[in-house]
Amino acid sequence: MDPSPLLACPIMADLVARHRPPVIVPEQPFPALVDAIVSQQISGKAAASILARLRELVPIRPTTLATADLRRLRRAGLSRAKATYVRELARFAVNGGLRGLHRLPDEAVVERLVQVKGIGVWTAEMFLIFSLGRQDVWPVGDGGVQRAAQNLYGVKTTKALAKLGERFRPLRTHAAWYCWRSLETPPAPPRTASSAAARRRHPVPPARRGPARSGAAPWPRPGAGSTAPR
Repeated sequence: MDPSPLLACPIMADLVARHRPPVIVPEQPFPALVDAIVSQQISGKAAASILARLRELVPIRPTTLATADLRRLRRAGLSRAKATYVRELARFAVNGGLRGLHRLPDEAVVERLVQVKGIGVWTAEMFLIFSLGRQDVWPVGDGGVQRAAQNLYGVKTTKALAKLGERFRPLRTHAAWYCWRSLETPPAPPRTASSAAARRRHPVPPARRGPARSGAAPWPRPGAGSTAPR
C-alpha cells in the first residue's frame, strides 16, 4: 500500500505517525449486518449485551430469523423497530439479497443494502469497511469523522467534508480510521505553521450546511460506544 495520499497532508501524516494502522478482518455479511442494526444509536456495551441475549434465544441465521416471532426477538432487548429490521434482513438474505456482495463495487453494495428497511447509507458504509475490507470509503455521515474533521481541519459542512476526503483517494477508509483515532487522545501540541501551510496547500471552501447524521458507532468491537471504531 502506497501511503502517499495520507502522508501528503501534514495533519494526516501526524496522525499516521501517532496511531497504529487499521487492521480489519472481513466478517460474514449476515451476522455483521445483524450486529450493525442492533448497534445503531446505542453504546457498544449495550449492543454487546443485547446480541449475547439474542444468540441465546435464537441462532443468528437467515433461515431462523426470517420466521422468528417478533416478541421473542424483543425479549433480547431489541426495540420493536429493530426486531422488525432484523427479520426483514433475514428474509432479504434468504431471497439471495446478500449473495455476491464481495464482487460488487462499493456504490452497488450500498445500493443493494439500502433496500432493506433499517439499513441506511451509514450502515452500508460501515459494512463496506468492516465486513468487506474496502479501502476507499469516506463516510461523510459518520459523527466521529465529522467531529474529527472539524477539530483537525475546521470543516463544518457535509459538502466540505466530502471535498476534504477527495485528497485521500484511494485510501479514504484509512483517513477515516485515523480521524476516529484522533478522537481517542488529546490533540498534539499546536503546530501552527505546518497546519496553516497545510490549509493553504489544501483549501476547503465553505459550503452550505448539509443534513447532520448522528452516526452511531459500528457494531460491537472495542470502543464501539464512541464514534471511534477500532
